[in-house]
Amino acid sequence: MQPGDLKDSILEMAPNGIYEIAVDGTILYSNPAHHRLLGYEPGTLVGRSILDLVPEADGERLRADLARLVETQPEPQPYLNSSFTRDGRQIVVEVHWTYKRDRADGRVIGFIAILNDVTTRIEAERLREEARHAAEQAALSRSRFLASASHDLRQPLQALALFVSRLERRDLDPTAREVVGNIRESVATLSSLLNGLLDMSKFDAGMTQVRVTDVPLREVFVQLRRDFGAVAERAGLRLRLRDTDCVVRSDPMLLRRVLGNLVVNAISYTRRGGLVVGARRRGQSVRLEVWDSGIGIPPDQLDLIFQEFYQVGNPARERREGLGLGLAIVDRACRALGHPVEVKSRVGRGSVFAVTVPAALEPAAPAAADLAAAVAAGQPPAPVLGGTVAVVEDDPAVRRALVSLLQDWQCTVIAAANGADLLAALAEARARPDVVIADLRLPGGMDGLAVAAAVSAELGHAVPALVVTGDTDPDRLRATLAAGCMLLHKPIDVGDLHGALTRLLGRTAAG
Repeated sequence: MQPGDLKDSILEMAPNGIYEIAVDGTILYSNPAHHRLLGYEPGTLVGRSILDLVPEADGERLRADLARLVETQPEPQPYLNSSFTRDGRQIVVEVHWTYKRDRADGRVIGFIAILNDVTTRIEAERLREEARHAAEQAALSRSRFLASASHDLRQPLQALALFVSRLERRDLDPTAREVVGNIRESVATLSSLLNGLLDMSKFDAGMTQVRVTDVPLREVFVQLRRDFGAVAERAGLRLRLRDTDCVVRSDPMLLRRVLGNLVVNAISYTRRGGLVVGARRRGQSVRLEVWDSGIGIPPDQLDLIFQEFYQVGNPARERREGLGLGLAIVDRACRALGHPVEVKSRVGRGSVFAVTVPAALEPAAPAAADLAAAVAAGQPPAPVLGGTVAVVEDDPAVRRALVSLLQDWQCTVIAAANGADLLAALAEARARPDVVIADLRLPGGMDGLAVAAAVSAELGHAVPALVVTGDTDPDRLRATLAAGCMLLHKPIDVGDLHGALTRLLGRTAAG
């Protein structure tokens, strides 16, 4: 067999379509695979124009491309092209090509191309893109629904939470105090459900901001004991938190939310015994563990428990067991933080969830440890705030409750239902508020951000603003953060409100 015969034999047996065309598009050679790809009998394509085998629009482009290639001779690059088969079916081919040159003077006299049929791949990519777009639209629709429903649901809940907080400070007989405690627990449960939906909405919208700093775990554990010790006790369980001096690198708010959700999950699925929260130093990392003696998780469900709305052992969807978002939020938060999370479990024996967090280089600051010890000893910050606070809230019940609470904290309060009325009240009282508290959605053409800006403009200096909202609309929330306002979501926790105002009033004093 001669070398030329060997080359021809290889081309004839090649699985890919191979052809050679002249500079005007005339087919000079076409191997059997090329014929099969297009559905033609062997030998019937030679002498035809390649332009006849592509859609009309592609043919015009291909004719211009051939002329341009001959003139400019750029480096060959593969490209996608559409072709018609003999029976009229349109396929997509990936074309790898090169020049054929005259041996004497090197001028371009044609082109050699190798084809790969990528129709199936392109269709699969199209379907994936459609599915991705549909998922994005579904997430957007859900966010819009949550934005509307969350705001309407949180308004009455906010008023109820504030009124309950005031009631708890009054001298009540044991029966009345028990009733108020039951109301508080119901409000806390509903708030938790709404906050879970809000957290998922914020993660889906990509709005969760991660601020990594040194976090003393002792403070986190003290807060967990304060938040969930009584909850575990009412469930007949013992919550133990092992003291630690470890300091980690994380976002303190997100880390507390992760551990809090794991503790709540453990309490929900533990009928007797208790749970333990501890930290183990592992080289440059700290492994945070939550152990429980609960019902355990079947092996085939370990990968499902981090999905939204999935709950082990709650087929009836009892609302007392939550929405099934706690572990989904843990998963989203740990992904955002870069903290691996894992779970081991034995049915009937309990589970252990572990989160691995980078260790900080320095030990906890003494001031932070002293603060943690003070909180542990039951010495929270004094409730007295003082200062002048401007409040704009269109819901009368929420406004009354908020004004009463601020007055309990010895604040001078000027309140109104909309921006225009607030500005008029401030002018009439000749008041210069230290802080503005504004609902985000307001009637009268001014939202909370516009009201805060207007107050600052009237006074001639920036007035710190706290925006409160039940809204989950991503655009509105981003605008709030971009305006430099502090943000709290309804129903507002009274402790969070006190802490936010303490920081804002401190900022005013510093200014």
